Amino acid sequence: MATISITDEYGTHAPSGHTCRRCERPIRPDERVRREFVSGTDPGVRTNVAYQHTGATCPRPS
Repeated sequence: MATISITDEYGTHAPSGHTCRRCERPIRPDERVRREFVSGTDPGVRTNVAYQHTGATCPRPS
């Protein structure tokens, strides 16, 4: 089983069509979000970019 590693990169705007990794709701083009790299430790597992609402705006806070 892969171990998931999440690394905060920076604040940005998500490309259209993305959903929040935490609450799974659509992200509006005008919303500021956190861009993260999500990667597994297993060989052959790709690193993916994920977007997440900022803590104050996400309906599902951490």
